[in-house]
Amino acid sequence: MRNSQKKSIREEKSPSDLLNLLDKDFLRRLLEDFTTATGLTANIISIDGRSIFSRNDAQKNCTFCKLVRELEHKKGINRCAAAYRRAGLQAVRFSEPYIFRCPAGLVEWVAPITYDGMHIGSVVCGQVLMWEPEDFFWVELEQKNLVITDNIQPLIDAAKELQVVPTNKVQAASRLLAIVANAIMESVLNEVKRKNDLAYQERLLEKERDTRKELERKLNASSTTYLLDQARGLIKTLKAEDYDEARRVFTVLLADIFNSTSSFSEAYASIFDVLVSVSHHAIDSGVDPDECMRVNLRFCNTDRFASHLEELGEAAEKTFDQQLELIKARAKPRKRAVEAMRGYIKSHLNVNFSLADVADSVDLSPYYASRIFRDDQNMTIMEYALQMRMDEACYLLANPNLRIDEIAARLGYSDSSYFARVFRKHVGMSPRQYRLSH
Repeated sequence: MRNSQKKSIREEKSPSDLLNLLDKDFLRRLLEDFTTATGLTANIISIDGRSIFSRNDAQKNCTFCKLVRELEHKKGINRCAAAYRRAGLQAVRFSEPYIFRCPAGLVEWVAPITYDGMHIGSVVCGQVLMWEPEDFFWVELEQKNLVITDNIQPLIDAAKELQVVPTNKVQAASRLLAIVANAIMESVLNEVKRKNDLAYQERLLEKERDTRKELERKLNASSTTYLLDQARGLIKTLKAEDYDEARRVFTVLLADIFNSTSSFSEAYASIFDVLVSVSHHAIDSGVDPDECMRVNLRFCNTDRFASHLEELGEAAEKTFDQQLELIKARAKPRKRAVEAMRGYIKSHLNVNFSLADVADSVDLSPYYASRIFRDDQNMTIMEYALQMRMDEACYLLANPNLRIDEIAARLGYSDSSYFARVFRKHVGMSPRQYRLSH
């Protein structure tokens, strides 16, 4: 059931990306206005659960939260970030604000911030109670915080100062902040995109001017080296799968070759070298070598029937376009292969599989499988497998009926001690501490 509720959401990798996209002062004013209107503390966190603001810029936490974080810092753990990260993912999965209790026992909620199918952060509010504390609350408060302190009285005193907010107000405030945050995000990111597009176009024009000036300077001295550099740039755009840009670069490269020589044979040799480099990239991308050879052989016959540079250029463009179509045709199967590898990993978390096992599942070599997976997911196959195992571990630890050694075995770890070390390194606390705090 929980797998069917998951949404396909991409995530930014850098926690600081939000402040690169948004105006910090504007966001601070937005949160301050929200707090003034509702009386609730608000913050914006990255996908790893940490505030995007510095300590000086962030809103002040309540006394209870300050005390909890001081105690956690002394213990070398950070329960809040892990809880916020998990809550943010839940909010994304259900596409609505997610209300939860933090590891220390307070009520908080997160509203996901998404743009163009990408989860880039969350708005977190709360540090409140939703009911007047009773005896069982103080008992639970002590149990939840035994991991950070043996002296619970200061926390109890601080908790008595917390405001009690009714359920309907919590739900209304969370919906309001989600609407406002995402509306502002849409507006700001559209403006950023517009400016980036203009800047990109300007850079292309500037690059074109610089290319022409550089060509004029180098024609007499080092035109061969220059053309090689241009060819490398062409391969770079192909690797980035920017095919329109690659077509433009090839057209400019042809013009540069024809401007550097009036000899048909010299131009033919230079163009052939470029097309061979493109063929090598095509083969590396999974294109059948025989298909590449057949395309190049047709160009090799050009010198038999072509007598003018214009005819040579037309043949070169036709050959490049054919190679480009072969490369593009392999792009979709690569996507399917990556999705199949992800599926294999998710269905074999209980097995200690290897890189070769994953590659064999899609009939690819380990080298090629690793390369296309990293290009698509920005992480290696085994890094992705570890991430999936740790996410599943966090889910299983919420079930008190499962022993830690049983959870380790379900995730392919024969040694529960080794599993605990891996979990601590990845999550920031031991499995037992995680279970007590969640």
